[in-house]
Amino acid sequence: MLANIGRPDGEGFGCAEVVADVDAFLVARDWYTTMSSALSESLRRVLQDRPAERIDQFYQLRFEKQPNNASRAFSRLVTGEGVLDPIPLRAIALRQAVGLRGGDPMPTAQEAGACGRTFAEKLATLSA
Repeated sequence: MLANIGRPDGEGFGCAEVVADVDAFLVARDWYTTMSSALSESLRRVLQDRPAERIDQFYQLRFEKQPNNASRAFSRLVTGEGVLDPIPLRAIALRQAVGLRGGDPMPTAQEAGACGRTFAEKLATLSA
């Protein structure tokens, strides 16, 4: 799994997808916290930093740079307790986001926790 997150060749969940997700989180957070009238202002502020710096900032803000926090967050999503700040996720939306079909089982909390730890490890290496 670790080898398929942040791949530079566009396979798996590539580096561009990691950066895009990070940027979306940071722009939404900036826009909400500054109450900026223009989304473009928040976008400009976020994009002034290098991608590695933005990944590092996301990892700190979202998970306090703690793999166990990422593991807990992923586990909570699949058990229905999770909230992706500030948008609550429904099981249907989560299933669609990860490409699960009707009969495919959701990951267990333990499997999701392992995914979270792997994601955290990749964030740490991409932000170095």
